[in-house]
Amino acid sequence: MGGEYDVNMTGNPALVAGLLRPEAYPHRPRRVRLVETHISYVFLAGPYAYKVKKPVNFGFLDYSTLEKRRHFCEEEVRLNQALCPGTYLRVVPIVRTPTGLLVGGEGEPVEYAVLMRRLPVSRMLDRLVRRGRVDPEAVVRIARKVAAFHAASDHGPEIDRFGEPELIRFNWEENFAQTAPYIGRTIPRRWYEGIRRYVTGFLDTSAGLLLGRIGQGRIRDCHGDLRAESICVENGICIFDRIEFNDRFRYGDVAAEVAFLAMDLDALGRPDLGYLFAESYIEASGDRELRRLLPFYQCYRAYVRGKVTSFRLDQVETDAERRRIRRVARRYFRLAWDYARAPAGPALMVLTGVSAESGPVLGRGLACRLGASFHPGGAVRAIRTDLEAGYPVVVTLADPEVRLEELVGVRPAVVIDCRAAVSVGGPPARALDRILRSVYARLDPAG
Repeated sequence: MGGEYDVNMTGNPALVAGLLRPEAYPHRPRRVRLVETHISYVFLAGPYAYKVKKPVNFGFLDYSTLEKRRHFCEEEVRLNQALCPGTYLRVVPIVRTPTGLLVGGEGEPVEYAVLMRRLPVSRMLDRLVRRGRVDPEAVVRIARKVAAFHAASDHGPEIDRFGEPELIRFNWEENFAQTAPYIGRTIPRRWYEGIRRYVTGFLDTSAGLLLGRIGQGRIRDCHGDLRAESICVENGICIFDRIEFNDRFRYGDVAAEVAFLAMDLDALGRPDLGYLFAESYIEASGDRELRRLLPFYQCYRAYVRGKVTSFRLDQVETDAERRRIRRVARRYFRLAWDYARAPAGPALMVLTGVSAESGPVLGRGLACRLGASFHPGGAVRAIRTDLEAGYPVVVTLADPEVRLEELVGVRPAVVIDCRAAVSVGGPPARALDRILRSVYARLDPAG
């Protein structure tokens, strides 16, 4: 049985050809399939995956020598034990024999691979979200797992400096400089300048908040790339692909890591799950202050995704591919722009005319986008508590005639009757987009 390709062979065709032979593996799989990224070859061989690092050096990532590749293979196995035990098995040598390459054989290694248990692609969180098959309880379990992981993660002076306001400002300025060439291509100038004003204003007024996070021990050695595609929902929760190639990419405020997955779920069309994840994390960790930082870090994560996607615009050859990349990048930048326009203080937003089914989806989704807390059904005491603490609040009410200001003593900044938006049909994200347009028009008429 021969191997089959997901992509064209690049970089090291002799290695790829040798490892596509089933005879190269001790368990003799029926066939071998190759998946390639810009930094790795992954050979799918029966129940196992073998991940081989490419000999590349991008400055922030250096796999240029065999010894470095061996080291980072070992680091990958070590670092992923906490969040995905039983999946990253060990590092295996690849040796050359008279009959070809052999994985795990005797002799002088010509390469190394990370041996992994294959995870079912159908159970990846991003696939489940796209198919509408996510159990909300699984999102709660993910949040609890991440909170427990953060609580046990390393922290200290070397890691703490990645939470300092000036370093955060430097990272943002680098983002703005790197995206300036894409103004008018993937990001409209109005969004670019608006996000820049928001970031500057936030950093100018929130230095105390950010420094306080350092004192509270909230700057940790995190996962570094917490996206839905790196989470497998099986009998347990496996969170894999923790960054191993550069320690500083993992260091940061836990709020930034929570914001990453919340933003990613929003980008996948389920901001309600993003909110559920963040709120479940807050409950599990006791980190109530995290909510104040979510819009800022969600904006950061969406902006970086838009930036990285924009870079690909200069690497493709067809007009069709360039159009697709522009659409994807613009979608991320639009998310960043939305997060940048979240209310900076207490604001009451009321959604009326919702059903028992649509209310939680729309309420949580709006709260995710606006950095707000969500209270279904008008829980008066909780609403007052959050408003007094300075948070925006989203409330859902089935009856459009209920006058919430008479109950909580605060005039709503926005009241939206959702019956028309919901009656059009389609996925929840489409109804939420219609509602968001109305909300932003009232909160930010100039936006």
